[in-house]
Amino acid sequence: MAIEIGKLVVRGTFGDVARNDATISEDELRALTQRLRKEFREIISKEIAASEQRIKEGMLS
Repeated sequence: MAIEIGKLVVRGTFGDVARNDATISEDELRALTQRLRKEFREIISKEIAASEQRIKEGMLS
């Protein structure tokens, strides 16, 4: 099952009992978390830059 919020997609069991083959190791979780943090930093940086550009151009009220 997946839940989509804008560009964010969260996949999981959401209350279902997890199968043993569906679990991830601590290292896999750490890598996933690091990747997500990097992606979020990039997205936020781009959005901030776009907002600053709109402010400079006088398009933001």
